[in-house]
Formats: sequence, C-alpha cells, structure tokens
Amino acid sequence: MSTVEVVSSRIVTQDEVNSQKDTLNVTEVSTEESVVKEETPTPLDLGATITHRYPVEQEDRYGASVVFKTRKITPPGPTNGGQTLLDKLGVDPEIKELTDKAKSLPKGDEYDPEVHGGGKSREEMVKELSTKAEKKRQEKIEAAGGVEYTDRTVDYAGINIKLYLPVAYQQNDSFNIATPELGQIGAAAAAIAAGGKGMASAGMEAIGRGASTIIDLVTGGLAGDAARLGAAQMAGRVPVVGAELGQAAQIAGAVTVNPNLRSAFRGVGLREFSFTFKFLARSQREAQMVESIIRSFREFSYPESIELGGISAGYKYPHMFEIVVKHEPTGKRVGSKIKDCFLKSIATNYNPSSMAFHADGRPVEIDLSLNFVEEVTLSRKDIQAEF
Repeated sequence: MSTVEVVSSRIVTQDEVNSQKDTLNVTEVSTEESVVKEETPTPLDLGATITHRYPVEQEDRYGASVVFKTRKITPPGPTNGGQTLLDKLGVDPEIKELTDKAKSLPKGDEYDPEVHGGGKSREEMVKELSTKAEKKRQEKIEAAGGVEYTDRTVDYAGINIKLYLPVAYQQNDSFNIATPELGQIGAAAAAIAAGGKGMASAGMEAIGRGASTIIDLVTGGLAGDAARLGAAQMAGRVPVVGAELGQAAQIAGAVTVNPNLRSAFRGVGLREFSFTFKFLARSQREAQMVESIIRSFREFSYPESIELGGISAGYKYPHMFEIVVKHEPTGKRVGSKIKDCFLKSIATNYNPSSMAFHADGRPVEIDLSLNFVEEVTLSRKDIQAEF
C-alpha cells in the first residue's frame, strides 16, 4: 500500500482503486492528478451532444435525467449587403463632412457663438449638424432601397449538460389575479352590465341609483341600518377630513361599507424551475467533471460586457438553456415541455456534511442549486402544445 486516495470520509487502499480502474476509465491513479481518457460524446436529440455528465461512474443507476442545452441569442442585424451599405455611409464624404464639423467645434471658453455658430450655442450647433448628418444618411439608405436585417435567432451553443433528475421535481403555474374594490356604484354598474346593458348605460343607471340613495337619506327615506350606512358614506365624502369622519360614523353606527371586492385577471406569471443536485464524486475523474459542470453553468449565465471608452457601459444578453426532463428507459418526457430559460441564480455548497477531499484537493461532496425562469409567459395555445 504505497498510495492512498481519499473518497468520502474513509481511506481507500491502492488495491481497491486498482480493482475499479476499468470502470473509472482512468489510466493512472496516484496522489497526482489522474489522467482521464477522452470519451466519445453521446448523441442527443436535435443534433446536440452531451459534453458534461453526472454521474460519470455507473450512469445508469438513475431512472430519469435532466439535460441542459446552452442556447446563444443572436439579435437582428444588417445582412451582408446591408452592412456593406452602412460601412459605405460611414465614410460618405457628405455625411463625414457634417460629423467632422460637429466634432471639431471648440469647447468651453474657446467656443465663440458668433464666430463658430452663427450666434448659436455649441450644443445647438452640435444638434443641428448631427440632425443634418442623420437626415442625409436616411436619404441615402432610402435611395439604395433600404437596409435589410436578419431575424433574431437562438442557436445551440455546443455545451450540453446531462444530470440525474433529483427527487420532488416540481412545475408551477402562476397567474396575476387582482382584487379591486368596486364600491357600491361600481358593483351596481357591473351587475347591470352583466344583465345585458352597455357599460355606458349601466354606469349612468348605477350613478342614478347612488344619487337616489343620497336623496332618500336627506329626505328621511332611509331608516335603521340603511340610514346609518348612508350617513357613514356621506361622512366619508367630506373634503379633507372625510376618511376620519367616515370611520367614526361607521364605528358609531356599528356598520361598515362593503368594498365589493372582485377578482380581476391581470396576466400570466413567468414559470420558474428549481433543481438541487448533490454531487458525491466517487473518483478524481468524477470530481473534475463536477467542477467543470459548475463552471459551465456559471460561465453561460453571466453576460458579456459592452465596453465604451474602456468602461463597461452595458451587457449583452447571456445564454439561455433548453431544459429536457425524461425517463431514461422509455425516453418519455417527465412533466410539461419547458421553453428556453435564463439561469436566474446559482448556489454552490462545498462539503456540506463532511470535510472530505480527493487526493488532488477537489471536494468529495458538493451541493448545487439552480433556479431558472422562462423567457416568455404561456397562453392556452402553448398548453395545447404540451408546454
């Protein structure tokens, strides 16, 4: 026993490691980093290939899998011919003369409105010259038949991660239901409109009913609880102090105004999907794969920076993920289909239950939590398409 490898919380002898070398596909096992043979990628649907997987050892010990396929967004842009036209306009003498003149205007105290701007301020001159240049540019584009643009595309980016499906896989649908207060007049108008009248007629009739109630109160046409409720409503309409007076009248009369709450549909919520994986690397090779999986998720969920003058001025959209969940023996999908998602959050917990490391220093146990959100909301048509 000249060499040992730490796995989980116990020491494994060299003899035990040697007995598993064929299964692990490792050409050398020692205290140095293992040399791993390259594998031929496994074919996947839609022409994609698996580039990362867990588990590496005994992959068939899980009955279901989830595959995350990276998707790159390419925004609309000018076609080759359109870009050629734009490039030409960038050096067009007439346009360049106007833009160069705007750039060359003196700044600060060196600018003289009478000398450099015909009595106009520098800001006014820059705006005037820029407007003329853009107008000239648009005229030339129209004369050339316009600039053609490509469509927005979302293409596979080449990184596809296959993991086991964790227990308690959950899919949730949410809807935005508001609860507006219609009040007495609004509730009356809704009831009248539901009876077949137009909304305008219903509104006028409801207002008439409200006015009739006030007249009845003033003339003594209301009595008992109805009178106390009417008094509370009138007190609430007093300018400035109406809210306080209305509350006082309701308490004194032991009555309260019915807000007439209703449910109002406001929209559909974006679906979110959460996955929590526990990686227990059985070998250095598997630990290396787990490290690469986590790095890939992090790398493709971050955006590229748009630099202007050496300063980050904005971001390009990060990659999205297509998520496919299926039962391995039959290939049947688990749950509904999922539209392309952005990775919303990543949480990584190293050695959550024990301080165990492989010989190369990689942790034996890692917990990874991923939270995705779909790019778009669904409609009934999507549900009929099995989303």
